[in-house]
Amino acid sequence: MILNHRIQVQKLNENTNLYEDYYSCHANVNKTGGNEYLIAGAVSTKNKFTFVVRYCKELKTLQFDTQSYRIVFNDIVFNILDADDFMQRHQTIKIIGESINA
Repeated sequence: MILNHRIQVQKLNENTNLYEDYYSCHANVNKTGGNEYLIAGAVSTKNKFTFVVRYCKELKTLQFDTQSYRIVFNDIVFNILDADDFMQRHQTIKIIGESINA
């Protein structure tokens, strides 16, 4: 597996209620779906991407607390929908993200 795209993981600071840079790493990135919808006469899109990263202690809690983290990839912000450490092998973490507004 080639991890050739840099992503930035951001964590929500509960005191300021702002996201701050938490961890940067390389990932295998793949688009897995998308939706287009109409809101107040404007067309919006949301895309789902899968990010596969090497397991590390910094991302260990990500699979149990997806609400406190988000991913920035190519200047697009992704809410984390799910994170999976396959069979708890601690080799890779597969993160499903949905763009906030693309």
